[in-house]
Amino acid sequence: MKLADDFKRFLDSKDIRYDYKYHDDGEGVHSFSGNQIIDNGPTLKFFVLIRDNGIVNIMVPNIVRIKETNRYLEGLKLVNKLSGEYLFVNFYLSDDMSIDGQMDINLRCAQEDMSTVIANNLCNMYEVIESAYPELIKLVWK
Repeated sequence: MKLADDFKRFLDSKDIRYDYKYHDDGEGVHSFSGNQIIDNGPTLKFFVLIRDNGIVNIMVPNIVRIKETNRYLEGLKLVNKLSGEYLFVNFYLSDDMSIDGQMDINLRCAQEDMSTVIANNLCNMYEVIESAYPELIKLVWK
């Protein structure tokens, strides 16, 4: 798919290290993954999934993990608050008590090279996570 090929070329041109796989599960999903360090925080893994239909999912799992299950409601309140503050990034509290971030982009009608749009959204995602990180880590260390 052109969108995935363009994104590959963009990553290569910026010397960004990534892993790539193609999943032919009926939808056709191009999977990119890599690592990024956030300021004053950990190295976080990212996943960019580009479907053949033009839908792009950007995910950053395990931003933080809440160790005590009795903090589930606090975690849920925080992810709802953050998802409201940062409209384009959704935060989730997963079953294993980790807080994840996700963003979806619809590029179905794109006619030109949209790789920079995907890359900019990935950068925006990390900026949001860096901004939200102090609140997230406070929940872990309370």
